[in-house]
Formats: sequence, C-alpha cells, structure tokens
Amino acid sequence: MKHILKTLVGVGFTLGTANAQVVENFESSSTWTWSPWVQASAGNIGTQAAIAAYSGSFGYSGSTTSYPWFRRNDYIFGNTGDVLSAWVKGNQRNYLGFGSSTTGAWSFVLAPNTSQLIIQSNSGWGYSNTVATSYTYNTSAWYFLELTFNSPTSVTGRLYNASMVLQASVTTSPVGLTAGGIAMRVYCTTAGYFDDIGLNVAPLAINLLEFTGKEDEAKGVINLNWTTGNEKNNKYFVVEKSLDGEKFESIETLNGAGNSNIINEYSLTDQHPFSGQNYYRLRCVENNGVCSYSKIIAVNKKQKTGKGYHIFPTVSAGNFQLQIPESGKHQIYVSDLTGQLVHMFNVNTNSSFSETLDLSMLGPGGYIIACENSHVASRQKIFIEK
Repeated sequence: MKHILKTLVGVGFTLGTANAQVVENFESSSTWTWSPWVQASAGNIGTQAAIAAYSGSFGYSGSTTSYPWFRRNDYIFGNTGDVLSAWVKGNQRNYLGFGSSTTGAWSFVLAPNTSQLIIQSNSGWGYSNTVATSYTYNTSAWYFLELTFNSPTSVTGRLYNASMVLQASVTTSPVGLTAGGIAMRVYCTTAGYFDDIGLNVAPLAINLLEFTGKEDEAKGVINLNWTTGNEKNNKYFVVEKSLDGEKFESIETLNGAGNSNIINEYSLTDQHPFSGQNYYRLRCVENNGVCSYSKIIAVNKKQKTGKGYHIFPTVSAGNFQLQIPESGKHQIYVSDLTGQLVHMFNVNTNSSFSETLDLSMLGPGGYIIACENSHVASRQKIFIEK
C-alpha cells in the first residue's frame, strides 16, 4: 500500500495519510476476489495485474473487450469535506465513480481519448457530461485523481501528475447529487490501469460512539440505540431506513444536543420494520444546515412461519407469483427504486392462495412490491428483465 504524504503545490492544503484510508489496493492474496465490489454493468471483469500497479505488487487492469462498471456501498461518501482519490494511468479513459447506487453514479473522468478532464452523470450507467476542461495527457504517465465534496451538492475534481503538481481542475453542482457508494470503470482498447483507491472522510459534527439495532420479536419492532461522546452544533438527527441499503427514506427526527462534551444516549423504535433485512443510518444536521451521515447498520426482522407474503421468481420478464398467507383484504403496491408508486391493486380472498402478478407493462429495472393487510406486511425487491 502506497502512503501518500505530499504538499500540493499551489493549492494550499496537504493530503496526508493520517486521515486518508486506501479502501482498495488490489493486493488481496494472489488473485483479486472482487468482493465487496459488485459488477454494475455487463462485460468482462478485467484482472489483477502486476503491470497495473502504481505501488505494491498489483493493480487493476481493465478488460479490452468490454468495459463494466464496478461499485461498492460499504462506504457512504458525500459529506462536506469528503475526498475520493485514485492513481490511474494516462493512456486510457478511467472513471472514478461517486454517489453510486444500483441505478448509476456520477463520475470523475480522466479522458485521454478526448483530451479532457470531465465530471459526468452516469444515470443507468450511461454518460452525460456536467463539466469538462481540456488537458493533454502523457500516455505513459501515472496521474492522481482527487474528487472533493465542497458541500453535499457541489464537487471539485483535481488532476495531479506523479509529482503531485496540480494540472487541471473542474467544479460543478450536479442535479440530484446525493451521498452514495463509490465506483470505478476503465474504458480501454489496450490495457488501462487503476490502483490505490482512497477515501478521506470528513469528521462528523458528532463523536458517534455506538449505533446499534435489535429486533423485539414479541412486539415485532426494531429498537435502535446510539450514543455520542460529544456534539458540536448538532441540531438534530434524521433516522433513515432502507430495504436494500441504498435507497433510504426518513422515518423519524430527534433533536440533537447542540454543543455537548458529555455522553448522550438516544433511542428510537421502528414500529413498522420490513420483513427480513432492514438497513438504517443517521443523518446528522448541523445548525448551519450541513449534513453528514453515520455508518449503515443492518438489522434482521424474522418472518413468522406461514404468516408472510412470498414473491417468486425475483427476476422475470414481467410475470410473478404472489403467495398470500391468509384470507382477507390485501393491498399490493408496486414502486420503482426511487419510491415512486407505479401500480397498485387490491386482493380479497377467503383463504391463502397464490396470485399471478402481471407487471409486463412496466419497463426493465428494479421494483419494490409492498404487500399488507390489517396485521401482516412485507416488502420485497424484484427485477424485470426484457
């Protein structure tokens, strides 16, 4: 792992290893395992290669026959002051992704094929420039890409040469930018290289000592608890929940302690958890409106045997089977992954049975099926492929 400790010429700040964390150096064992990276678009996966190493023994060499995206959401990146970085070779087009989810990302792009430095929107993993500047690359040289969140809605991308001298920069406020995971892609006709992807995460306005959740099986709820060691200008917490760990919704707001140097304990009960895995995070809002996010925790709510809705298969061209657990009136809601309701219907039955859901009118992609009656509720993700 390369340790970066250089004063950036003409910039007025220092990038140091004290706060930076290399989250991927491609050195694991003798072959790269890919986990926790997830392949987000089709194509060959590329390889771990010695020739691709900026430091250490290995780096990532992109496939020359197809050009997939990879993403990971174990790091949530996008608070004011957060910095994402990587070393890349100047011979091929390299994408350093941020704000990633299952449906796309934004990216900071080193683009020698067009002699540009670009920030793009990659909705659906497609490509749309938001800002670009001209730059001519040395195709045999390594470059350092650095993407900084100036605020939750504004970013600056900087390009440095191997001596850490600033070469070019771009700043933009992409429409719809949100905190999310990180991603990468190499578009290459000959081998293109990535190495030492790093994060420098700005400190929260609070010292979060603990954030936990546990199911109360008797009551069918999930109890959340968190503890702070100190707080600075902390106005309030927003507790957010997700079915997939990527698309979050707010469920409750609790006042913070403002300025405090003592231990503060907080708790909240989620009265309506999803059956199965529930993901939670805290959004901490300061007095000036600046937001930061906690780590994500996962809490499982056990499904009572014989009392749940079940949908199968989970991937189809549009037809799914919904197993309804008992008689009565049932409401079925279909939403896209942004939470927009796209279809709904009611089922009234005198017994448990299986209902065919014809969703062939919907376009390809992911959807959430929410099912409920007077005392049983569940949500499940499905995918339509055409």
